[in-house]
This record gives sequence, structure tokens and C-alpha cells, in this order.
Amino acid sequence: MSCIEHIGSLYSLDRMGDAPDRRHGPRRSPTGRRQGDLLGSSPPHVLVIDPHEDTRTLYGMVLAEMNCVVYGSSEGLAGVGQAEQRLPDAILTELAVPRLDGFGILDRLRSNRLTADIPVIAVTGLLHEAAARGARQAAFAEVLAKPVEPALLLQSVRDAISRTPDDRRVRRRLRRSLMTLRKLGRHLAGDPQAQERIRKLIDRLQVAVLAFDDAGRYVAASPAVSSLTGYSRTHILARSIFQVPLVEPTSNMQQRWGDFLSAEHCTTAETVKDAGGASLHLQAAFVTVLPGLHAAAIAPVSPHW
Repeated sequence: MSCIEHIGSLYSLDRMGDAPDRRHGPRRSPTGRRQGDLLGSSPPHVLVIDPHEDTRTLYGMVLAEMNCVVYGSSEGLAGVGQAEQRLPDAILTELAVPRLDGFGILDRLRSNRLTADIPVIAVTGLLHEAAARGARQAAFAEVLAKPVEPALLLQSVRDAISRTPDDRRVRRRLRRSLMTLRKLGRHLAGDPQAQERIRKLIDRLQVAVLAFDDAGRYVAASPAVSSLTGYSRTHILARSIFQVPLVEPTSNMQQRWGDFLSAEHCTTAETVKDAGGASLHLQAAFVTVLPGLHAAAIAPVSPHW
């Protein structure tokens, strides 16, 4: 089964059986809702890579005006590591950075498919002719000279994020939510109550997240899933992915499901039916949180920030 087919089956909840919970159902259609309502509180995330703490602090204060979540690094290799772990929506970097310069940072990010499409803005004092020419020939989203006016910095970050295609932005935010769950899973490794603790956490999340076991049975669902699909939590947890999937069941469904479980992660776009029969166009991301416990995060494909 393809990645799309597998993720599609995650959200093909059986429309037969108990009626949808009207507290979460069609009465509150997701149409027209703000994307933040469906992803939870999801402000833009920005990584600042600069060797000077005062510069990182200044940029953080400026970006706070955009309600950004800002984190920083004083050197290049650690900055790349943060980008890979936290998947920011934009990165600001100085070109002259210890251990790995701005050009090296850009190359490393572009070589990793999870970070390849993150816009990187160079904000540097090294704009002599050769550096300026090299920076502008590289794939930086923009090159700004220090000292940079706060209004220009803000506008550059806003423009860089807004130029990112909607599906990529949503996919990154979904992955970010799931990577947080995976990190928690690693932290709880060895705890006999780890699965139960993570399931209970998912049941309280504002982000739309489903969890399921190796057999494909749904074992947790956040309230946002009910708000988005119109199905009650009780209805969801009584089903598995093998009940009326979006794709027709085949004789080797179990084998394909096994192939899916062996994948490290998966993202896709899919159209599903909500409890009222309306089509939902979704982005979805999948990850294994713990052995035997898997999670998928979903969101509409057309966010507006």
C-alpha cells in the first residue's frame, strides 16, 4: 500500500454505527475556521544562528512582535541540529559562524529533505563584494546587511514564510508536533506506563492527532480530531484502519500495513469524508512514537497565517 493509501485509511472512519457526537459534529463545521484553531496555538517558529548573544536576543525581541517562537544557536553545527530537531518555519543566520559558516549551514539544510524547503535568510556584516556575490548566488531566501532595521527584519521573515507553499508549511507543523511526541517517547523509553501516558497526553492535545497500535486499532484521539471530522472520540476508538478504508481492501492488506509500519515517517495529502459526508482536504503526517504505538497528525491543506 502506498503512503497515501495508508494515511488515507487512517481517517476513513466507518460512517455506520453510532451517530456522531453533536458536541463535536457538523454544528461546528471546520470551514472558515482559523488554521490556528485546528493546529492548536501554532505561531511561526524561527531559528536564529549568530555567534553574538546580544544579536540573538535583539532578533528575538523584534520577532516577538510577530508572536514568533524564537530559539537560537551560537554556532553552525548546533544550529543545523536544532533545525533538524525543531523544523522552524524560517532561519536567520550570520555568514561568519563558528564550526560551520552560513554557506555550510545552507548546504547541510538543503541536503536533508526534512529541512530542504525551510527559507534561510542571511543577516550579515560580511557584505564585501565577494561575500555579497556568493550569498546572492546561493539559495538564501534573502541577504540583509547588518545593522538591519527591525521593520525590514520583520518583513523579510514574514515574506519568507508566506512564500512557502501552504502544503509545505502545514506539513512542517504537523511533523513538528509528531517529533515532539517521538522525543517524549524516547524520554519515556523503559517506563512500563509509557504508552498509556502518551495516549492520555494525545487525548488532551489541541492539535488533531490520532494514535493507533500495530494492529491498526485507534487507541487515542485528540478533541481536535472530533472537531475536524465530526466523529466522536467513542466512535473513533471503536474502529480500526481496516474498517471501510478509503481504498478498497485487498487480499494483501496486512502485508501492506506491515510495510507501512516499517517506514520511519510518512507525509501526504488526502481527501476524506467527515461525519456529515462533506469532503475534507487534509495534510497528514505519520510517525512511530514508541514500539507498538504510532501517531498521525492532520490539518486542512489551506492554512492562512
